[in-house]
Amino acid sequence: MNVLIVDDDLGDRKSLQRSCRDAGLQCNFYEADSVQASLSLLETVEINCILMDYSLPGDDGLSGIAQIHLRYPYIPTIMVTCCGDEVLASNAFKCGALDYHSKDDMNELAWKSIVNEAIDKTTIQRELDETREYLASFSDMLAHDLMSPIGHIVNFVDIAERDLQSKNYASLAERLAYVKKSANNLIKLITAVTAYAQGGRGSVFFTVPVREPIDAAVDMLHETITGKGAELEIAENLPSVVGDVALLSQMFMNLIANGIKFNTSNSPKIVIKSEALGAGSRITVADNGIGVSNSELSEIFKPFKRGNLSPEFKGTGLGLATVERIAHRHRAKVSAERNPLGGTSFHIDFPPPESVPLGERH
Repeated sequence: MNVLIVDDDLGDRKSLQRSCRDAGLQCNFYEADSVQASLSLLETVEINCILMDYSLPGDDGLSGIAQIHLRYPYIPTIMVTCCGDEVLASNAFKCGALDYHSKDDMNELAWKSIVNEAIDKTTIQRELDETREYLASFSDMLAHDLMSPIGHIVNFVDIAERDLQSKNYASLAERLAYVKKSANNLIKLITAVTAYAQGGRGSVFFTVPVREPIDAAVDMLHETITGKGAELEIAENLPSVVGDVALLSQMFMNLIANGIKFNTSNSPKIVIKSEALGAGSRITVADNGIGVSNSELSEIFKPFKRGNLSPEFKGTGLGLATVERIAHRHRAKVSAERNPLGGTSFHIDFPPPESVPLGERH
């Protein structure tokens, strides 16, 4: 956990750190003496909570809270000042502060609970916002993607009824084949939507060697891998992470399947490797597929975004969205970039294992 203290008084910054540590708050402290300095630091360091004074050189604390809330709405900010009153507290909340405390009470406050509760509230708000966004996209999908195969089924059944009445059995068999195909497409889409919607709710996390869910994914994709003659290169000594084996298997299965499916090579290749990322770890799944344009890299993890794919590449547009959703459940970040193989490299950045609670439902 990283906590940023914004105060132009060095003594107050150190006193606040001591108060937090005395209260049992275990974290890395970062310091800034102005709003501008804090904004610069936020560009390079992932901060989990901000403790901000009101009286600062240049922009004051209220302006700082407003600017930070606008740019980083999911970083909780708490105003800690010695010159406040009810009016200042009210204005701080209006600007986006999540809490307000006086420096006079600094040594008596339960900073561990204050900071953790602020982070928890912001996390809940973020999940609510993501759920609203998901529901909006889900309703759009219901109006189009699900209704399309249903419409095809209804139309083909109507034609099949006429063929049956006219005893045109050859044409009837063809129509029924189309009905079956549309029904199967509908089943696939519903399955994909269900996997995306669930996204790991209620999962219990344990320490998992990454190789375990990868091997499970490879087993489930055995026919696809052998049928396409794909080559898998999996590094040795992959790290362990905290997570749910079934969800991680689904995530790696989607990435491996994507690399094979969206591939015009006679020899599809998937490379899986890892590297240390601070106290955490990065798992990379790279392929030699058709790749993704730079303009689409930021869009491919959104639901139903399939990019500029030719008609030969079928899909629901939910595979990578499910990957991102599962990664988010594991407090991991997923990103993509073009690679020297000509395809795409997907990076999953897992946090340090000790930062994810074991045995809790997520």
